[in-house]
Amino acid sequence: MANRVAKCIKMLEVLRSGQRCKKEDLARILDTNPRNIIEFKRELEDAGYIIDFQSGKHGGYKLVNECFLPPLRFSQEEETALLRSEKILKHNEFLHYKSFMNAMDKIKAVINTKELNHESYINMAEPFDIDIINDIYNKLSDAINKKSKIKIKYKKINSATYKEYLLNPYELVHNHGFWYLLAIDADVKSKKLKDKFKFFKLTSRIKEVTILNKPFYYDEDFNVKDYVGKMSLFNTDSYDIELIASGAGATSISEKKIGLNPSIEVIDQKNNIILYKTTIEGKYNAIAIILSLGQNAKLLKPKELVDEIKDNILNMEKIYDEYTIKEGE
Repeated sequence: MANRVAKCIKMLEVLRSGQRCKKEDLARILDTNPRNIIEFKRELEDAGYIIDFQSGKHGGYKLVNECFLPPLRFSQEEETALLRSEKILKHNEFLHYKSFMNAMDKIKAVINTKELNHESYINMAEPFDIDIINDIYNKLSDAINKKSKIKIKYKKINSATYKEYLLNPYELVHNHGFWYLLAIDADVKSKKLKDKFKFFKLTSRIKEVTILNKPFYYDEDFNVKDYVGKMSLFNTDSYDIELIASGAGATSISEKKIGLNPSIEVIDQKNNIILYKTTIEGKYNAIAIILSLGQNAKLLKPKELVDEIKDNILNMEKIYDEYTIKEGE
């Protein structure tokens, strides 16, 4: 009896591949008589599995994907990882968190696990209005799947008014905690397809999303990697950076490993001074990273960015001087 059960389980494992398998092949794998395969199929179906059979040259047995499958056994480490993922996804504003928690409740019921004895504290910013963003995400995802044109009212970050856009939605992209829509702007007149693509951030700056009953032609050669950078949202110009960092700046930049293919040369170990070389995508991104290091870093190359950072610092100084004067009046 035990041997029969073992063979049924092994047959189930073979069929879970999703491919059709001939009776003779199953018999060979299970090291049994082909006549027994019919009996094993019947016993598995009595246990709740659905096994489809088709005759002919390309026929055979196949496990129906929608049928009930028995739970897998999790190790203690795997159970702990699942429980901790609940907390992390909640604090990272995971759009599908409610559905994930429903799935987790089912998993917990099966594995009969206990809650964690110690829960790590996660310090995160207050979450944005995730229900609104989730609604926008679902509408955009639906339009992408249907390959339907959409209209949105969107306000750019430096604008005070909303503008209506007619778009062909292609992809939803997650970058540094935020979702973006990559879409073709129908109002852009250009022969180059790449010039027509724009990113739209999923925030409250999207006022309306309307799915139109108008399909659009989807370019089958589209590859999202052609439009998204390796470490930033935009696939744009890259800058080879060289800077001197010291103190907290040197420690911070060493731990974060900022940019592509970074290299570190220790200049003064005692005073924690390093020469940091890397490649950063996007001018705005590069300037923001370097300025974030404050007085603990000095950019050496390229000259173009050195000049822009100097201008930024001078403009900031003017703003603070003007503000100080008004405060004193």
